[in-house]
Amino acid sequence: MLEKVTLQITPKDLQTTIGRTLGIWLLMIRSQRNISREQVCRETKVNFKSLEKIESGRAAITNMDIGYLLDYYQLNVSVVLEAR
Repeated sequence: MLEKVTLQITPKDLQTTIGRTLGIWLLMIRSQRNISREQVCRETKVNFKSLEKIESGRAAITNMDIGYLLDYYQLNVSVVLEAR
C-alpha cells in the first residue's frame, strides 16, 4: 500500500523548494523505518553521496532519483499549489 504525502508550497522557486522538502521527508521516512543510507543505495540506483545531499536539502533531486526513491519507499507524492 502506498503512503500518501502532500506538499503545500507557495514560494517562487518551486523546483528547488519541492526537491528540498521532498528530500527532508525522505530522510524522515527512512529514519522512521530504521533503514540505513547504505541499504537504500544498495537497493536503488541512487549514489550514496547524492542521497546524503538530497536528504539534507543540499542538492537538487533528479526525476530519475525521485522515481527510484518513491518506488523504494512505496510513496505516492502529490504537490498542491495554492495561490494567495
